[in-house]
Amino acid sequence: MYKNNKISVIIAAAGRGKRMGTKVPKQYIKINGETILEITTKRFQKSEYVDQIIVVTAKDQLKISERLFSKSNYDKVIKVVVGGMERQDSINIGLSNLRPEGSHKEYILIHDGARPFVSDEIIERAIEAAVKYDAIVTAVPTKDTIRQIDGINKDNSKTLDRIMLYNVQTPQCFERQLITKAYKMAMDENFYSTDDGSLVERLGF
Repeated sequence: MYKNNKISVIIAAAGRGKRMGTKVPKQYIKINGETILEITTKRFQKSEYVDQIIVVTAKDQLKISERLFSKSNYDKVIKVVVGGMERQDSINIGLSNLRPEGSHKEYILIHDGARPFVSDEIIERAIEAAVKYDAIVTAVPTKDTIRQIDGINKDNSKTLDRIMLYNVQTPQCFERQLITKAYKMAMDENFYSTDDGSLVERLGF
């Protein structure tokens, strides 16, 4: 299906996960003897459509991560690199460590290392949609009631229609030149956002 396209994956795993209150970042917590990060990475390792994987981790977790992914069953992991201060910095570092572009059109799939239960179906649908539209985000309908607060007058608020609201998650997948251009513009302008899709939107895409 995607034999004429190259699919690269960047797994963001440099976060500290402070809200969890654990001694190690949540992506290094073990489930049945495997870290969450291993379980997450394995989802993409076994995908027939994925060509290469870059894992972006924190400096103090680098040696642990290198050891985890030095095993032969992670042959698609081409690099484990140290991330930056913010998630956006880390993804930018991941993009800069990809192999040079080849003759085939390439797509970059970005996923959070602490989301191990992404399904094969979602991965395949994300890639399929990106090949068709060049930029996609995964999202789920919000289950909470959301109130919008006026930034100036805190007493002025309203309930938003939940049917119209979705929680954006990962994976997010983009044509390589498009996401590279979006990141370059954001970093040049020192603009930071919480997800990758919003950087592409800034291009007017």
